[in-house]
Amino acid sequence: MLGAVTKANTRWGSDPDRLVNKMREVGLSWEGPDIDAPFPWSFALAKEITGFSFSEDMLSTRFLGAAVRDR
Repeated sequence: MLGAVTKANTRWGSDPDRLVNKMREVGLSWEGPDIDAPFPWSFALAKEITGFSFSEDMLSTRFLGAAVRDR
């Protein structure tokens, strides 16, 4: 299912609810058919998971990206 668009209440894996409490702590809604994930709350969750603080300066930084196609 990698790369598939799914609904917030459709989770799988050995511990599908592992991050639910952290999501609630930062103000993300996960209950219902769609994820309500405004940008700042998404970064707050990333900080909780990784321990890495994101700054406003990062938002103005250019990031290098590339499309990877299946062969």
